[in-house]
Amino acid sequence: MKKIGLFILAIGFTGMLAAQKPGADFDVQHYTFSLSVSDSSNQIKGSAAIEILFLKYSRQIQLDFASNNSTGKGMKVMKVTVNGKPVSFTHSKNLLIIDSYYEIAPLDRTTIVVTYEGIPADGLIIAKNKYGHRGFFSDNWPNRARNWLPCVDHPADKAAVDFIITAPSHYKVISNGIKVEEAEIDQTQKLTHYQETVPLATKILALGIAEFAIQQAGDVQAKEAEREKRLHWCGEETHSRPPVDGPCTGRAARSRARPRLL
Repeated sequence: MKKIGLFILAIGFTGMLAAQKPGADFDVQHYTFSLSVSDSSNQIKGSAAIEILFLKYSRQIQLDFASNNSTGKGMKVMKVTVNGKPVSFTHSKNLLIIDSYYEIAPLDRTTIVVTYEGIPADGLIIAKNKYGHRGFFSDNWPNRARNWLPCVDHPADKAAVDFIITAPSHYKVISNGIKVEEAEIDQTQKLTHYQETVPLATKILALGIAEFAIQQAGDVQAKEAEREKRLHWCGEETHSRPPVDGPCTGRAARSRARPRLL
């Protein structure tokens, strides 16, 4: 029994490490990117809360993050905290190196928050389309998320993500996952929150902010509930799922058929 328990623990730990950069000191578990955009300039203001699981003893956290370049574009880090405590950091050559105030041990979970602002040099494209309408669109492939998001910008490192966007009210926002909130802040600004629980690599993190026309195709959860309801009613002795709007089939359906009057 003890060996079985250790084996299960080892499998679970291996699963946690499956979505990390090879040889890394830590594995990012979750990102929460809070971003503010405007029509007055191309500057964005951001806050990134990053939940990390450490794999080795360490006193430093290294993230990919574009620093200012000669054109005036790039990101400026205003403040960094580790578990709520302000810490020192260096930001140069597109790397953000954060000094922890204590030695972090393997399996420790830590939350760092990076507050920043700047004009993205790449990764988040801010421009007008052919109709003269302004928009903000991500283009992170293959490792350009670092231009606007502090992250581990490597295809092997995957994490769940939330995007919380504050934008002028006339824009619609789309992103990975499910939209869990949309609320007017005031007469000119709106907050939109998307949540993705499936771990994703930074290269496929998607964000679009523009004057979209959005059509709701359906509710996935409602469709699933209807399927489960029909399975229960039809009484199918199979794992196959009938169409939501299709007829019941099989022995149970035939047994429920009413006798016909001749």
